[in-house]
Amino acid sequence: MSDDLKEITSEEVKKHNKKDDIWIIVHGSVYDVTKYLEDHPGGAPSLIEVAGQDATAAFEDVGHSSDARETMGQFIIGKLEGYQPDEDDLGDQKPKELPLLVRIAQAHDQDVKSSSTEKFARSLLKGVIGGGGAFLAYELVARSPAVGWLHFQHGGFWKGILLAFIATFSTSATLLLYLGRHFKQHTISDWPTHYKPQTVAKPVTEAAGFLKPQEYQTLPLVKKDKLSHNTYRFVFKLPRDDMVLGLPIGQHLSIRGQANGKTVSRSYTPVSNNHDKGELRLVIKMYPDGQLTGGYLEGVQVGDEVEFRGPKGAMKYGRGLANEIGMIAGGTGITPMYQIIRAICENPRDKTKVTLLYG
Repeated sequence: MSDDLKEITSEEVKKHNKKDDIWIIVHGSVYDVTKYLEDHPGGAPSLIEVAGQDATAAFEDVGHSSDARETMGQFIIGKLEGYQPDEDDLGDQKPKELPLLVRIAQAHDQDVKSSSTEKFARSLLKGVIGGGGAFLAYELVARSPAVGWLHFQHGGFWKGILLAFIATFSTSATLLLYLGRHFKQHTISDWPTHYKPQTVAKPVTEAAGFLKPQEYQTLPLVKKDKLSHNTYRFVFKLPRDDMVLGLPIGQHLSIRGQANGKTVSRSYTPVSNNHDKGELRLVIKMYPDGQLTGGYLEGVQVGDEVEFRGPKGAMKYGRGLANEIGMIAGGTGITPMYQIIRAICENPRDKTKVTLLYG
């Protein structure tokens, strides 16, 4: 927190608790988010609810991204008087944890490896015990006076046959026990009848894709479709027909424009991906009071150029990240979910199960 910021008392913050005058406190910093009300991805009500209050807990509970923290920087107006951070309120100073889905996938992978080894060891032990028991039974019977003729008349011939049988039985029993336990968890229906041949895609680098993380570049708008009274689909042309956007699944990009004499930027997730060569497609909802949407994008016409930068975001989706993913979305907030769902559906080897609650 900058030492140049003025100190503001909590009593002063409490006075700014109306829809047209909203101050909040997050990790000891005071923000005037009045102008951000209509552009807030979570909707205006979520900000109005914490107006004039310490919104740190609500902010962290939602799990805001690094982009959200970056956006907040332009609304900071001061620091809370007498604020002292404690261990439970370190904000950005907290050690960065791996995303929840990554931690779940890693834990599952470790469990599968250890459980498979243990199951095979148990199956092997049972096979050895079974084979040893059969051999011991043979020796006891062969040495019995009642069947002594078997031992003396036929010598090592029958003994050799029995030993070979026991060795084969032990090995077969071990494999059957292991495979039997394995297929209790993984039935035949878990595997497809065949796999389609798939070309392994090379990782997209900055040089291979259009986007640059630290530099805004322009693209011309070639198509603008009105999907509803306040939602548009924008199609932008990449410099070459064979060029890809260069946006990893799970990440997003920034759009920058001039609105009411100010430079404004916001983050969006495209509905296109690296399979859609030569173009970038976005579906965006317009807000009348939104600085970038109502103040800029709604007025953009075919032929106009718009600035883009990226990729942005901490998450990168890939096959095997998790067995199951739960999603909750509403309105155009479906776009990040759609991006991941589409990637799963387009990869025949990706068996990730998705549950989507959409309203």
